[in-house]
Amino acid sequence: MPTKQQTPKKILVDTYGFHPTETTNYMCTEFNLETKVREFLLDDGAICLHEFTPLLHEFFYNYLNNNNNGTETHLSYIHIKPTGDGILSKHMAIFKGSSNKQEKIDANKDTVLKILDTFELIYKLFLIKSDENINMNKKNVKGYIKNSSNKYRVGISFTTLVESYIDYINNVIPKIKKLFKIDKMETSTEVQVNNSNTLIC
Repeated sequence: MPTKQQTPKKILVDTYGFHPTETTNYMCTEFNLETKVREFLLDDGAICLHEFTPLLHEFFYNYLNNNNNGTETHLSYIHIKPTGDGILSKHMAIFKGSSNKQEKIDANKDTVLKILDTFELIYKLFLIKSDENINMNKKNVKGYIKNSSNKYRVGISFTTLVESYIDYINNVIPKIKKLFKIDKMETSTEVQVNNSNTLIC
């Protein structure tokens, strides 16, 4: 079980080997195992966190209802290497193709839970739930303050990020859990979300 010292950054590095930054984008692709052709499933290709998470429900819905044998569906991240000398891309999850919807549900519940908790952790790199007794002098947006340890994208308001996070928690996650017949309160056993108000990232 994670300890209080396991911040979002540490959990993400330990799980995926990367620390999401303001340059990180996310993408969904389908890889045809026979033709070796990869297609983007989102029109804009790789996109930033606050624009990507609202599309996760559509991504999983299409995987369950339209994906068939002979393909793999990949959920990946892409960002500039910490050294600044190139681009790093890696799969966060690979979903095997199948014409059997129930088979896909049964095979991927744990992976889906891990992905849902992972994106919550990524948001928590950039925002923290405000405690009025501790954060009296910091600007509060709908109950959240900026995590001063990590800056989000230049040109994107903190309000936009917070609203995207709230939508993710209140709407996107419940819809995806319903798709995969997952209990509303169930979380990943591999990736645990630390809800502390005093995260150090």
